[in-house]
Amino acid sequence: MSRIALPLVVVLAAVCAGVGCPRSTLVGAPCEVPGEEVCEDLQKLRCDGRQFIILAPCHADCAPGPGVTHEQGEIAADETWLCAESPHLVRGVVTVAPGATLTIEPGSEVRLEPSSHVDVDVDARVVIDANAGAPVLFTSNNELEGGFATAATGGLNVFATSSVEPSIIRSLIVERGQNGLGVFGLSATATPPVVERSTFRDNSGFGIRLSCDAVDSPVPDFDAAGNLFFGNGGDVSTCSPE
Repeated sequence: MSRIALPLVVVLAAVCAGVGCPRSTLVGAPCEVPGEEVCEDLQKLRCDGRQFIILAPCHADCAPGPGVTHEQGEIAADETWLCAESPHLVRGVVTVAPGATLTIEPGSEVRLEPSSHVDVDVDARVVIDANAGAPVLFTSNNELEGGFATAATGGLNVFATSSVEPSIIRSLIVERGQNGLGVFGLSATATPPVVERSTFRDNSGFGIRLSCDAVDSPVPDFDAAGNLFFGNGGDVSTCSPE
């Protein structure tokens, strides 16, 4: 009689059936404390009251390395800041040059030194397309309120544009800056950046600081886009021409 070779996974499943073999992952494992979070390699898991579910495939809290330092200078070509390389430390002013796109992966953490910020040129883009389970965090490296940016800028600064696709900012948290996010160059002929479901908290100035090209420049409805503001010196500045 000929023998049939079973795949290894089938053999292991048969051997382990009913014997209580160790789990290869905590996903689906029973848990008792709702909201409890644990790291499993780079992914973050959360207890839903019954079992562990995947909250984020990568989260800065689970990144094991020392991170990456971005010194003052220009990003001249498309670049991605990886979640797995968090925290990303910014020293000085890092500028995304015309024609370039900076993508920051969901779950990433960006820490800024005093007076540091990330500026996105009017002909450049930033793409932060995150979600509530794995937001992108901009915070001060010294953990103090007002620990980055300036009175005239935010920790991340983007422009309305008529020459390239607008920047995308979803599920960003900006905390402890002089200002949180800068949205500049608003006008009737330029498309503003997409800013949705983001949180601006504990900034000594405004959560979002605006500038516009004319007195009657349209201002996005940041509240309607699901953005939240807590503990700032002000939520959204007026849009006075500069």
